[in-house]
Amino acid sequence: MFVCSAILVLTSPLASARLGETNSECNGRYGTPQKTQEIIPGCPTNAYNYKGYRILIAFIGSNGPAVRMIFEKRPGPFLKDDEVEAMLQANVPDGMSWKPKASGVARNSNPIVNVGVTVVASAMGARAWKRDDGATAELGLNKMHLTLSLLAAEQLDLRAKEEGEAKRKAAIPTF
Repeated sequence: MFVCSAILVLTSPLASARLGETNSECNGRYGTPQKTQEIIPGCPTNAYNYKGYRILIAFIGSNGPAVRMIFEKRPGPFLKDDEVEAMLQANVPDGMSWKPKASGVARNSNPIVNVGVTVVASAMGARAWKRDDGATAELGLNKMHLTLSLLAAEQLDLRAKEEGEAKRKAAIPTF
């Protein structure tokens, strides 16, 4: 309960941006949602079909805030740079900006492998940005989808991973 309350406090200043909006605000903006598989464990997720795009949005609780958004072009082979820019600009609160960062694709402990993976990922269109408040944006390989996440989403992902690992370890039988 404390974690959810703390996350709500951390995300409340973002109400003017789409990332951080409530479920009701997103419904008003993007139309009637469809329930879909959770993109963050324990967070209700809605899918919207909006003007040729599919938008998946994960919320904390039943009415938000939106902590992760995934944009995909439908139909379409990939997102073009001007479309990505429009999505980023729509999700930046006043006084903040997105700054390019190293792609999140490389997650290997070997720095040499990371450089190689980053170069290949970049060549395939992957890019990443970070906002002043810690929010992230990642354009996936082949520019198929853009994922925007508040810092709270990253924390929820980490907690779910830790809980899953604890369950896995607890299930190991004594041999």
